[in-house]
Amino acid sequence: MFKCDHKIIIKCVTALMIGSSVFVVAAEKNAIDGGMTYETVNGVYAGHYYVNDQKLAKGLNHGRPVTKAELKAWDTDIMPDGTGLPVGKGSVEEGDELYEEQCAMCHGDFGAGGSGYPTLTGGSIESLKNQRLEPGMDAPKRTIGTYWPQASTLWWYIRDAMPYAWTKSLTNDQVYAITAFLLANNNIKIDGEEMDDEFVLSNENFLKIEMPNKDGFYPDIDGKEGVENMRKFFQDPNNFGAQTEKTRCMKDCKDDGAKVMKILYEMKDVLPAYSTERNIPK
Repeated sequence: MFKCDHKIIIKCVTALMIGSSVFVVAAEKNAIDGGMTYETVNGVYAGHYYVNDQKLAKGLNHGRPVTKAELKAWDTDIMPDGTGLPVGKGSVEEGDELYEEQCAMCHGDFGAGGSGYPTLTGGSIESLKNQRLEPGMDAPKRTIGTYWPQASTLWWYIRDAMPYAWTKSLTNDQVYAITAFLLANNNIKIDGEEMDDEFVLSNENFLKIEMPNKDGFYPDIDGKEGVENMRKFFQDPNNFGAQTEKTRCMKDCKDDGAKVMKILYEMKDVLPAYSTERNIPK
């Protein structure tokens, strides 16, 4: 029996024995995945893993503060709220021409997909329920129009990572044009209207883009509360089909209200059929 402060017991007490000494470590329910984190005692973490707790004689050199110019060079992400989105514009028609020149050789005509390169258009949100359990079952159709929750990610990725062979070679206007073309081919609407060839996408109307799967991801990881939202989600056993409010379910999860469960949805008509062949080509 161990005597512990009642507050520690409420948190969850773990008794650990190392050598001939016994001590108690309080576990905190604050891990991102909803699990426990433990303090270290006598250089040991959770009774199994040793940690180096040596003190540095001269302290740690943290370097110097980053300059504004250095930070600006690295801070190039494009956020869902429009932060970082540069001034520029490009039409669907211009994007069509650029796509044929820069992208079609890998991603196929109109984003239909190429050998070894992902499909960018088509599919349906309903297909995201598919779970490939065995050969012959259809896989989810993850395209820009069915899967991507934010158009800002698309713009950012094209600018920083495409075209594959010569990244960062596109101007901001060209990125807007290609983005407009891909959105139009996915039947994405802007301010409730479909995008025709003459439609011009710019930094001024970009936030009016309506991505079909914008609410398909949880928890919300964007913004300052992103990490805390994730922690709360994984700490809530009800999100995992728990049978009680205090027990996380690992099997036989029957609660239909759970957000994370095995998807029982049969997949059919995949062409070509998946192969179970595992032979290495000569």
